[in-house]
Amino acid sequence: NHYVYVYYHRPTPTIHGVISRFVVRPNGLSVDPATETVLYEMDSLNLNGVHTGGSLQFGPDGKLYVSVGDDARGIDVSHSLTSDLGKILRINKDGSLPTDNPFYTQAAGKYRSIYSKGHRNPYTFDFDQRGHLMLAEVGLHSYEEINDVVGGRDYGWPDYEGPDNGDARYADPVGGYSHDQAPENGGCAIIGSAAVDPATSTFPASYDGDFFYADYCNGWMKSFDPVTGTSTPFATAIANPTHIVFGPDGNLYYLTRNTGTGSGWITQISYTGSTAPSISSQPRSTTVGIGQAATFTVEALGAAPLS
Repeated sequence: NHYVYVYYHRPTPTIHGVISRFVVRPNGLSVDPATETVLYEMDSLNLNGVHTGGSLQFGPDGKLYVSVGDDARGIDVSHSLTSDLGKILRINKDGSLPTDNPFYTQAAGKYRSIYSKGHRNPYTFDFDQRGHLMLAEVGLHSYEEINDVVGGRDYGWPDYEGPDNGDARYADPVGGYSHDQAPENGGCAIIGSAAVDPATSTFPASYDGDFFYADYCNGWMKSFDPVTGTSTPFATAIANPTHIVFGPDGNLYYLTRNTGTGSGWITQISYTGSTAPSISSQPRSTTVGIGQAATFTVEALGAAPLS
């Protein structure tokens, strides 16, 4: 439909997060700023510029999910149903609020958008092949978390971070790492995140369903198996990674910044071994008038010749 959705911060009347929709120009290369439709405006932020999230993705249910940090305010906002900070939000693509949101009847106004709470800095997330929202959540003093986010749950910040503390009120992370582990396993800030989709991935089948994440400070990347709860080293010596994604071509891409050279870059990681042929681009549905021709395109990956 030529819409693109953007999550950014506005400085007026106070600094706050905004979810807007724009229309892509006919050339497909840029958006027309005059077409902006503001769908959601978040609560005001402090001037400290930290812990503001955030990721913006459509879920398998067609709803728009937004991760919002706690603005370093912790207990004042993270558990509250009168603040959208320290939350995962869920809205419709037109900006309206789904009536099946878990706190819809408990909260009021825009806060009915709250999907989960008790987050510190839910920096990046992705939906895996099971439809689970897998979240890379940045910790504070001791632990970086991987959370399998379920609507209606509270993830404990700022009461605790890290593995199970025995408090049944809060959901526990399914994975993560502590800051005081050896350099190749520890770090300071988890970033991510990309879940392998077997339908498009060019990686070996052993990675199917895995969740990729990295550490901003120590520059390593790992894959996490949500079934076994184990992580496997994948890459090292990455300069300050900030985001990971699998492209429609089935390859993995990561973004870096503050690399020491004054710039960042996007790096592609592709599998160069031999795998079974796979469909990299499925045909898309199209609507035509009765009697008109419909054209479909499909792309496949694998060793030639394919048939």
